[in-house]
Amino acid sequence: MINKSETPKYRENELHEPLVVETEGRRLAVVVFTDLDGTANDETRPENERLNTIAPAKEAITALEQKGIPVGIITGRSFGEAVLYQNALESRGPIICEDGAVVVLPEGHSKQSVLRVIPDVHQIVIHEGRIVVVLSKVTRKILKNF
Repeated sequence: MINKSETPKYRENELHEPLVVETEGRRLAVVVFTDLDGTANDETRPENERLNTIAPAKEAITALEQKGIPVGIITGRSFGEAVLYQNALESRGPIICEDGAVVVLPEGHSKQSVLRVIPDVHQIVIHEGRIVVVLSKVTRKILKNF
């Protein structure tokens, strides 16, 4: 946890490198997650029009990613819908979807790195060069308690 009385030091970074905050002798990566309905889109519009309402969110996500801050999507929507929105937003950050049952990691991760970190994986597949982790019910229950 960042000490509120301490001013965090931000590491200078190049485009597309993760932003790291150094505080209390620890290095923490900065990642922003956004929901879709009512956050990245206008949920007052009919479902078939919502994808057309993401321009402001796309602009904000692009600005964050240009500063080295990855932007992920977290949604209860299906994997296919989450990827559709991510492509429209032109973001390549992580995705958590299917009510937390599926985690999609950015390019550069391996199956081995996933298995070292996430216990009890039900299935790991590769989709368009990205690792897709389907969590078991036991893992979802454990992660929900954090």
